[in-house]
Amino acid sequence: MISLKNNKKTATRNHNNILVVGSGPEVRHEIALYKKECDIMAINDIGAYFYDPIQHWVSMHMQYIETLKPVRKWKGYNQDYTTHTVEPFGQLGGDADMIWKMDRLGGSSSLLGVLIALALGYTEVVLAGIPMDNSGHAFMVSRDYLPLGLNTEGIRQNWEYAKEHYFEGRVHSLSGWTAKLLK
Repeated sequence: MISLKNNKKTATRNHNNILVVGSGPEVRHEIALYKKECDIMAINDIGAYFYDPIQHWVSMHMQYIETLKPVRKWKGYNQDYTTHTVEPFGQLGGDADMIWKMDRLGGSSSLLGVLIALALGYTEVVLAGIPMDNSGHAFMVSRDYLPLGLNTEGIRQNWEYAKEHYFEGRVHSLSGWTAKLLK
């Protein structure tokens, strides 16, 4: 599954449930649907713009987080979060608080976040803004929008494998293909 390789900081867990937030086009609506008190994990760029306190910020590409940390700070949002990435390529361009090793690398930063949440002991993991269906990105504002061309087949295979081997009914999604997968 996933194991901790190196850490400079201990991750904080305030609740047994966590909302894993991506930047899908309906993320604001989906966040509003989830009413429970919970911890928050931001995936990739949404971490710079999510104004509620986050406990975790995850990316397979640590340079995203490093580039956006000053934006989150400038906006006055909380800074007491733990950053997470995966070896080997996650360490490039950044210095994460916790570096993880995956048995089966792939599936997106969102899947990495889910696996980290499970490894941290969360018993309920809910996805918001993580449809994984090429429906777009919350920050794309254009009438000329074209789909991202996401390699959904390869990514979906990793999600299906993780569901079958690791999720044990603890992971749910509020939209898109991931909602269908995780029913």
